[in-house]
Amino acid sequence: MSCIGWVPSPALPVGHRSPAWRLDGHRAAAPRHDVSRTRSLAALACALAWARSRPERRRAGPSSARRALRVHEFFSGVGGLRLAFQAAGGRSARWRAYEVDEACCQAYRQLYHSRQLGGVRQAEPWKSIVRPEDELWRCSIDKLPDAAFEKADLWIMSPPCQPFTRTGHRLDVKDPRCRALLRLVEALPKLRVKPKGILLENVPGFQNSEAHKRLCAALREAGLEWQELLLDPRSFGFPNTRQRFYLVATAAEVDLEELGGVPVRPVKDFLRPVAPEDLEALRVPRQFLQEAHEEKWQLDVATGESLATKTFTSSYGKVGYGAEGLSKAGPLLDMLGKDGKRFRSLPPEHWDHVRYFAPEELALLMGFPNAFALPEMSTRTQWRLLGNSVNVAVVTALLRRLLRALGEAPEAAEAAASAAERPLGRVSA
Repeated sequence: MSCIGWVPSPALPVGHRSPAWRLDGHRAAAPRHDVSRTRSLAALACALAWARSRPERRRAGPSSARRALRVHEFFSGVGGLRLAFQAAGGRSARWRAYEVDEACCQAYRQLYHSRQLGGVRQAEPWKSIVRPEDELWRCSIDKLPDAAFEKADLWIMSPPCQPFTRTGHRLDVKDPRCRALLRLVEALPKLRVKPKGILLENVPGFQNSEAHKRLCAALREAGLEWQELLLDPRSFGFPNTRQRFYLVATAAEVDLEELGGVPVRPVKDFLRPVAPEDLEALRVPRQFLQEAHEEKWQLDVATGESLATKTFTSSYGKVGYGAEGLSKAGPLLDMLGKDGKRFRSLPPEHWDHVRYFAPEELALLMGFPNAFALPEMSTRTQWRLLGNSVNVAVVTALLRRLLRALGEAPEAAEAAASAAERPLGRVSA
């Protein structure tokens, strides 16, 4: 709209010419005190015309009215939480992952093509106005200031579980590995722009810890409500007994009822052919099997028909024994076994047919997509990285509900949410 020409009179409705203008185009005499008012009204008319035109321009693009969601993924590992966010239907986001382990950073960088930033504390990237859309900060979270955590819409995290595990010393907040989580707990209430939603995963022992008490106090001070629950992958169709504690916090109400309920599928549905050259790295040491047989140690053995496997941890593949002679090495796979009996000794005729699960099989049992594959690295390193990860399918179900409560789930994903949650235990073909 052009603002050059006649000016509306304050005494007349818009669309009429003021008596100060004659039809022959010559200006009539006007009192001097009207000049400043006329100029002010001219500026006001220009501003109103510009403002009226803006909504039309914003509606031209369907997504231009919504900025990208800002997600901070703490303790990112190999990105299991990120994959769950994508599977939950999360729209495009400005992503920032935090990780200190070099092998995890290497895998994350290659899997998601994130821009890695080292020396975070010295570089102080949080002071930069313009930041990359997708970045990976290799850093110690406990060394960062509050400003590093500002302006995130969503926090997702799986902090180190060692301070809270049954097999550990349960040092809780006294464990150095708990410092990063405590730093986030300390910063949360003091942030100028607090996250709208938080999802945390950990072992069941976290629920009764001092760290948990401090987290709840910080959530309350930040004005967030939260729900807690224990979920087992078997409720989502996976033959894996990896029960975990989940906390979902937000200012909005989140419906977490009726999660799971998928029939458990047998282990054979998650097995993959192993190339002969890769089989050697998966063999169980014969000396270990012989010693276990002589001492009548009970091994955790799975077959193709098994409906449960022991929790895979970062120490998978290491030889060790716990109470009552039970192996701490994690589940072994007996290719000759026909039944699903778990704890038993193995006769010598089975020794050549027993192996560890391949990393690809671990990933499938933990809900990773069928196409997921870690970069080239040793088998033991892949076991370690996957053992520290989350069950992607379980977290997907939680994030889908959380995003829906925050109004961040796309319409298509929201409409199909109920149907999508039913087959969570399936592996895509």
